[in-house]
Amino acid sequence: MDDVIEPWAPLEDKRELLSVLQRLTALQPRRVRLFGEVLAACEQALSQDPGNPAARAFLAQVHYARFEEAEAARAEEDRLYHEDRVRAYDDGTFAPLLRGTGALTLRTDPPGAEVSAALLWPLVERRVLGTTPLVGVPLEQGSYLLTLRSPGKRDTRYPVFIPRGRHWDSGQEPVPLYSDAEIGEGMVHVPPGPFVCGGDPAAQESLPRSEPWVDGFFVAVLPVTMQDYCEFVNGLQAHDPEEAWSRVPRQESGLKSAGGQYWDRPGPGEPYTVPEVDRDGDHWDPLWPVSAVSWEDAVAYTVWRSKRDGVGWLLPSEQEWEKAARGSDGRIFLWGDGFDPMLCNMRASRPGRPQPALVGAFVNDTPPTEYETSQAACGTGAAMRATAATRSVVRSGAAPGSRWRAPAALPTASATNRGSSARAMGSGSHDARLPASPGTPGRPRFAPGPGVGPSNLPIARRCTREIHAVHAIPRRAGRTMPR
Repeated sequence: MDDVIEPWAPLEDKRELLSVLQRLTALQPRRVRLFGEVLAACEQALSQDPGNPAARAFLAQVHYARFEEAEAARAEEDRLYHEDRVRAYDDGTFAPLLRGTGALTLRTDPPGAEVSAALLWPLVERRVLGTTPLVGVPLEQGSYLLTLRSPGKRDTRYPVFIPRGRHWDSGQEPVPLYSDAEIGEGMVHVPPGPFVCGGDPAAQESLPRSEPWVDGFFVAVLPVTMQDYCEFVNGLQAHDPEEAWSRVPRQESGLKSAGGQYWDRPGPGEPYTVPEVDRDGDHWDPLWPVSAVSWEDAVAYTVWRSKRDGVGWLLPSEQEWEKAARGSDGRIFLWGDGFDPMLCNMRASRPGRPQPALVGAFVNDTPPTEYETSQAACGTGAAMRATAATRSVVRSGAAPGSRWRAPAALPTASATNRGSSARAMGSGSHDARLPASPGTPGRPRFAPGPGVGPSNLPIARRCTREIHAVHAIPRRAGRTMPR
């Protein structure tokens, strides 16, 4: 019901939903008391008859249920407590489940690819699982980075999440492997498969947890820079100076107002340049990731870039963006669930006044698809895609009043629906590595736009929307996480 009724619906339309929520809230204390009474009764029975099989089996079952809840919630202390209780009462029934061994089935095109596996974070010594096709290969519970190697193809990083006792199946259609020429320089292949989407209650407007299938795509390693964006503005300047001026990074861009351009307008016949110092006295660098632009500017960039390159560039979808940044295991941040300011560009990353960083400056800022070069990764910048004529999906960090898990650090499960105003977002955005290059002939092409890169804007009034683009591979029917 909560998924059907919009948040802005009148209270009268929400009456039934609110009533149900109130009843559920009122039942929670009673549920807790009854659970305690049941446990006490069983433990009292065991004090009289320590070997009572029914009481022991019941307690093992109850604690295992709580163990699963704690594991899903990433509540480590509760998980360990209930695991100990299960082991204390179990007659062996739950031993295989506690071991958590799952299995992997993987097919590739072409077949015969060597598959090696290493646990994600920390990366440990790789072990070779064999060559594809792999069918039902036992694999301990955990989050893995597989490397798929085939002659003439670029190594494919394939994140795999093996929940407790689960079987990961890549599907009947094999995972395609591509050559360097097919993927393109500066691009990375995000292979098809399921991933854990949303589900972080501490993130601002987190999406509900789901396990959708996302088709494969290519995404750029680095974001579009200010210099890249300046080329776009100059491309517009050649035939429409007024549009070029309207696209310049600026203080605000909304439906009713736009202005406060940070760059100077050039004289007749002169090109735009990224200023060393803007009109507010702030220093700029051509290698910063582009920011202070609207979603419409991002779309216009991809249109221009498509015409220039002869490749149809697009912005990534919400799920494509999240999977590229997050991998498959539902981590809160790209690098895992913990946080340290040196894993991304944010206020506490460097002494002095916060400011953007050059693209690629944070070498440890790498999502799971690129974990070979680093054992850490960082939060993404903004990813945008239209969901309606006047609405867009926006992902970014440090929105005023947001509930990020760390100051200006972006939880990967959060997304916001907002209008296109550049003022909708706050001053922070973050580095990640990841939009797409030309694919093989005949394949639909989607575009590199700005990729993902570290950046905290020096002043709060400046919005940050680093543009990211994606090159998709032909889509297949919707899938969910294999069971």
